[in-house]
Amino acid sequence: MEAREDALQSAFGPTSPPDQVIAPSHPACLGVPGFCLLRFPRAKGRTYWLYTTHGLAQPSSAAEAKPGHHIGFELSLATKRSVTWPIPLLETFAAYLIQSGRPVVVHDRLPSSDLMADGPGGGLLVLAKPGHATRFETTRGTFELLTVVGATTGELAAARELPGRTGSAVLEAVLHASGIGCVTDRKRTCLTKTTGYRQAWRRAVEALAD
Repeated sequence: MEAREDALQSAFGPTSPPDQVIAPSHPACLGVPGFCLLRFPRAKGRTYWLYTTHGLAQPSSAAEAKPGHHIGFELSLATKRSVTWPIPLLETFAAYLIQSGRPVVVHDRLPSSDLMADGPGGGLLVLAKPGHATRFETTRGTFELLTVVGATTGELAAARELPGRTGSAVLEAVLHASGIGCVTDRKRTCLTKTTGYRQAWRRAVEALAD
């Protein structure tokens, strides 16, 4: 556990408050040895706050590889400013993964209906290239950091019009092109309502096809 925390702090800097973790409250998360959440303020080369789980990526040793205790990755979410809501959101998401055992991979689209102020039916997109470190090597092994970003109902509907995870890849490209990137802004305007959306979407589709 300490090796993985050191790896995250090496990549993202000291936590806020320094050297402090946020204890979980959900029973499923309490059942994972050492599970907690971390909050990283802006740092050189990173203009956003980053919130992560810590404890899902348990090592696959006989002592720790118990059912529900070895997800193999950590979760993260970014915001422009320091806010409180990402912590309970990530904890709820982590508890769901622990209890369901559902695998999550890049470009999955996950429901979170009340996340975006644009309207119900929004959710989370798992990014392939969030703009920060996603793979970590420690003395205990390797783990991944999956970053999710909020997406509106209209954006997810547009992604579903393309087969498989292709729509997610296109949506990620459009989020980056629009300047949103990996940062979740719950009050932002849905991209499908903005000028230039259709052109940006078409360019992303064409680029993916090349």
